[in-house]
Amino acid sequence: MPDLMPPGSSVRRRAGVQLAGILAVATGVASTIRAEFGVAPYDVVSTGMHERLGIPIGVAAVLLPLLFVGAGLAVGGRNRVGIGTVLDVALIGPVLGAALYLIPEGAEPAARVGLFAVGFALITLGIVLVIVPELGAGPAEVLMLAISDRGHAMAPVRMGIEVASVAIGF
Repeated sequence: MPDLMPPGSSVRRRAGVQLAGILAVATGVASTIRAEFGVAPYDVVSTGMHERLGIPIGVAAVLLPLLFVGAGLAVGGRNRVGIGTVLDVALIGPVLGAALYLIPEGAEPAARVGLFAVGFALITLGIVLVIVPELGAGPAEVLMLAISDRGHAMAPVRMGIEVASVAIGF
């Protein structure tokens, strides 16, 4: 796979790409939440925390990544954390909260389909923009990679984290 960042790209440029990715992911997640057709595994936990604990989803979207990073660090994922990880933890929740504030609730079904499609596309684009700068693993990836580094196959570890997230969020 070709390197999508030009060789020698500055940390500033890489961080700019990371920030664009964070904006896209958070806005996409907010769109899928407002579409009310279902959300990704980690968003099940965030929305569940919102419903059960009465905290804003944006706050839950900061706490959950902190838990993932903390658990990843506890099992040896220190070499996976970077400035991008910190930016993800610190910014996705507040941007998600702002996007939820701006995107109205209760749209008609056709509009909700559009919201979901746009949200899915934004999440996909955002994930690419968060990975490409190579500024550190995402919060859930810190945990996944730390467990994988201990000799466990990555696919089952990832699936286990996602299934656990849905079960806990449900």
